[in-house]
Amino acid sequence: MQEDEENTHNIEMPLESRTGPEGQSSRKILSSNEEASKIVEKSEDMMETLKYCKFSKIGCKFTGNRFEVDLHMDIASEKHLDYVLKSIQEIKSEYIKKENKVIAKHDSKLKVLQEYICKQNNAIKDLHETNRQLETSARDFEVQLTSISASNSKLIDEMNRLKIQLITLQEELLEHKDINFTGCLMWKITEVSVHITNAVKKQNLSIYSKPFYTSRYGYKIRAQLFLNGLGCNTGQYASIYFHLLPTDHDNILSWPFRHKISFSLLDQSGDKTKNISYALCPSVDDKQFKQPSVNMSEGKGFNKFFSIEELKRDNYVKQDCAYIKIRIHCKTSSSN
Repeated sequence: MQEDEENTHNIEMPLESRTGPEGQSSRKILSSNEEASKIVEKSEDMMETLKYCKFSKIGCKFTGNRFEVDLHMDIASEKHLDYVLKSIQEIKSEYIKKENKVIAKHDSKLKVLQEYICKQNNAIKDLHETNRQLETSARDFEVQLTSISASNSKLIDEMNRLKIQLITLQEELLEHKDINFTGCLMWKITEVSVHITNAVKKQNLSIYSKPFYTSRYGYKIRAQLFLNGLGCNTGQYASIYFHLLPTDHDNILSWPFRHKISFSLLDQSGDKTKNISYALCPSVDDKQFKQPSVNMSEGKGFNKFFSIEELKRDNYVKQDCAYIKIRIHCKTSSSN
C-alpha cells in the first residue's frame, strides 16, 4: 500500500519539478499514470471479488478475494472442523432440549394414560364378571328356549295345518258364493281393451270365466278366451276353449262327457240375429272330454270364434264390456 501511495504521489507531481529531457519526462509521466490506473483497477477487482469463507454460516469470519478464500480453505481445515463440531454439538444440544421437552410431555400423557388404562382394566374385570353371570343365565335360557321351541314347533305345525284348512274353506266359500248350477253361464267380460292390449303384448294371452256346473252334482266347467287369437289366427280372430274341471263327485257322472256346448258372443243392440254363435259336439274319442284327474282338462273349442275387427266395429262391446253366453245342453240346464 505504501508503494501505491508513492506511485500516486508521483502521479500528482507538477511538471516543473521533473528532470531530464522534455520527451523523456512526458513518457515517464504517461507510464506512471498507466501503472497507477492498473493498480487502482486491480484494487477495485479485489474489492469486487471479496468473498466469505464457505464455513461463514457456522462461525468462520474470514473474508478475501477468490484466491485468498481458496488458500484459506486449504490451510484452515482443522479450524473448520472445529466449527463443524461446534455446530453439530449446538444442534445436538438443541435437539436434546427439544427431545427432553417432548419426552416430559409424553411422560405426562403416559401417566394419564396409565391411570386411564388402570381404570379401564378394573372396568373390564367387572365386565368379565358380569359377562360370566350373563353366560350362565344365557345357558339357562337356552335350555328353556329349546324346550319352548319344541313345543312351539308343534304349535306352528298345527297352526299351519289350520291355516291351510282355513284357506281351503275360504276358497270354497268364495267359489260357492256365486256358484252357478244351471249349466248356462252369462260371462261378462270387463275392460276388454285392456285384455286385448295384454294379449297383443303377450303379457296375458288368455282370460278364464268363473267355473259353473251343469247341476248341483253335475259336471264342472269353465271357458278360456284368447282375445288376440292363437297360432296362425293371432291378431285376426279371437279363440274360445272349453275345459272340464275335477270335482268330488266325478265318480258318479258318466264319462266321457257327451253334451253339446254352445258359445254366443251377444250383440248389445238387442238384435239376436247378429249374435255370433258356435256349437261344439263332443266326440267319445277326444281325450279333452275324458274324466279330468287333478287339473282341468285340455281345452277344446274354436280358433275362429269371432273376428277382432267385428268386435271393434259392431255392437259387441259397450262401455268396454262384452258378453259371452255359454250353455251346456243337458236336460237340467237352463234354456234361457
